[in-house]
Amino acid sequence: MARKNLFERLDKLGVDVRTEYKALIRLLKIEQCIGYSYSYHTLIEYINEHYFRSLPATFRSPYLSVGEMMTALKLRDESTNLDDLFLLSELLIALMPLKYVEQNESVQRQANTIVSNIIAFLEKLNYELYEIENNRYIIVAKNHATTQAVEAINDNATAISLIEYNHYSMKGDLEGKRNILTVLGSYIEPILKSRVLQNAGYRQLESDVGFMLNCFHVRHNNKIGAKAQEYIVALTDKQLEKWYDNLYNAILSVIIINDHIPVQTELASLKTSYNWKM
Repeated sequence: MARKNLFERLDKLGVDVRTEYKALIRLLKIEQCIGYSYSYHTLIEYINEHYFRSLPATFRSPYLSVGEMMTALKLRDESTNLDDLFLLSELLIALMPLKYVEQNESVQRQANTIVSNIIAFLEKLNYELYEIENNRYIIVAKNHATTQAVEAINDNATAISLIEYNHYSMKGDLEGKRNILTVLGSYIEPILKSRVLQNAGYRQLESDVGFMLNCFHVRHNNKIGAKAQEYIVALTDKQLEKWYDNLYNAILSVIIINDHIPVQTELASLKTSYNWKM
């Protein structure tokens, strides 16, 4: 049986990219639902007039209107591209901070409709909105192991790297994934060197992660030069990306297991200290 293409899969999930995209554009640019000054206006008009230039310059600059920003991002009024739908969704979420939205009941109602639409189709696609900083959301593939690993570490930069690896735009971005894996590899290096995993019965995982970091074109150039690896040279980009994803999942395991080892140690002590009825 032939593999279903992307649009066949989306259709089975009940997601029509063109329809979802048009709905968001309508809610932003077409519906005149916000009443003030004895007239009605669209959400984009309200944002431009009331607070767009008050948004953080790090986000807004150098653009002076939502339209200018959308033009720069190449977001048109219609699209059938899933990445465009995700990008438009992230932009809309960023354009509606609560402190501005809550000032007007009509704006809040329109914003709630937009957010609920976005959450609904993301749920069908197994994606979600993830807050990586205060009021900064990105769309990532759902990964419960990532969430567990993020909760196990205190380093904010590493936590963001863990999350951003799952961002929709990272698919096919080998250099981006390699950079993130390098950051994550540096974070877990003390764990690997401590041999704490080996002592807890995870010697193979410890060995595999170290091997992939050093030999799978992450820390070193394993395609050309003195550290070139015959196997890596022969891989296609798609095959290498699969190994990057395997390494990412293995790193998640290292972080999660390292966090669990104190529990494992305490439990082992309890098992020998009391009489347990099984």
